[in-house]
Amino acid sequence: MTLPIPHPIDFHRYRHIWCFGCSFTQYKWPTWADLLARDYPTTNLGACGAGNQYIFHNILRKRRDGNIQRTDLVMICWTSFYRESRQLADRWVIPGNLWTQNTYHPPFLKFCDPESMMLRDLDMIESTQSVLRGHCDAVEFSMAPISLFNQYQNHKLSPRPHTEEITRNWLPSFYEVLWDGNIEKVMESRSDLHPTTAEHGIYLKKVFGWDPRSQKST
Repeated sequence: MTLPIPHPIDFHRYRHIWCFGCSFTQYKWPTWADLLARDYPTTNLGACGAGNQYIFHNILRKRRDGNIQRTDLVMICWTSFYRESRQLADRWVIPGNLWTQNTYHPPFLKFCDPESMMLRDLDMIESTQSVLRGHCDAVEFSMAPISLFNQYQNHKLSPRPHTEEITRNWLPSFYEVLWDGNIEKVMESRSDLHPTTAEHGIYLKKVFGWDPRSQKST
């Protein structure tokens, strides 16, 4: 269960907006985070190929280091769970969905159990919610429904008993808002399955009531 939309946000009231996510947040063309950055103090910490491990650790570190303040807004676009993000020294290895990446070799993938990886990500999401609760305003949404096994297919795993409790305050995903949750149908008409900049604007409008014509403060 997710929150009903639109879920209007007055972006003007925040000192700073922090955006976290995968390639649905930072890509080769402007995303929802970049559209917001045109009118508000915004930091886009999304990264192509990032998994929820990357998102989780970056949020916690920004919170721990005092960058995220009480008058800020944190916007989190969680990604698909079948990913493996690892930090090596001062860089992150973030190759994206394990179905399509070429970084981790096949022998490693036998240790990547989808059920366990979904539970892992749900634990990190719940921990993130606990860290931010009472500290600042935060909104959560996702690239695709958290239970989607392969982001390029409609197949989902059965939800875990506590999934609804953890995601009950999420807003609907990009897949649901833009494509009626049917990624296979979208694949028939386009090769790049990332939202266009126009679609990012549609998502902001439908979900947050964003209107670029009225964003400039007076």
